[in-house]
Amino acid sequence: MRHRAAADARGRQRQGARLAAARDTRREGDWGGVLNVNLLRNPSFETTGGWTGGTIESDTKQWYKAHDGTHVMRIASNSLCVSDPVDVTGMEQLELTIWSNHYDANRIMTVYAVFDGGTPVEIMQPVPDGQNWVRTVARFDIPAGARQLRLRFKNNIDCRLDELSLTEVQP
Repeated sequence: MRHRAAADARGRQRQGARLAAARDTRREGDWGGVLNVNLLRNPSFETTGGWTGGTIESDTKQWYKAHDGTHVMRIASNSLCVSDPVDVTGMEQLELTIWSNHYDANRIMTVYAVFDGGTPVEIMQPVPDGQNWVRTVARFDIPAGARQLRLRFKNNIDCRLDELSLTEVQP
């Protein structure tokens, strides 16, 4: 009798799971209006490639230690770091999330979007928090007809980046 009761309970669990899955109408990877597909190549700097300028480094000093993984992108004083081109054809809006470490309040980094090789448009300027990693998120529109985006990071004194995410925002 106990075996039959256990089998009936497992059957009800499976049926409940199928019903819950049938009620969930979200597409896979779609959450809160943002598709969960990172458009950037090498966004955590754990491999080579995906970026021009800057230096991918690894260290264990607390203020220098990666936010996640073992590597960070260090952008030297008054330098640029530029992403590989990202295809944005047919997209309307993007969300950029970055983790940055400025070490002190005097280190300023500005992030620009450059569409189709045009004029850089400022999309964010993270606020430094001493030796702590700071998460900054910005949503920005894609100009009509734009096909390609490059992200450009510029700073006045060494700063570090980790765990970048560039995702399409769904209407």
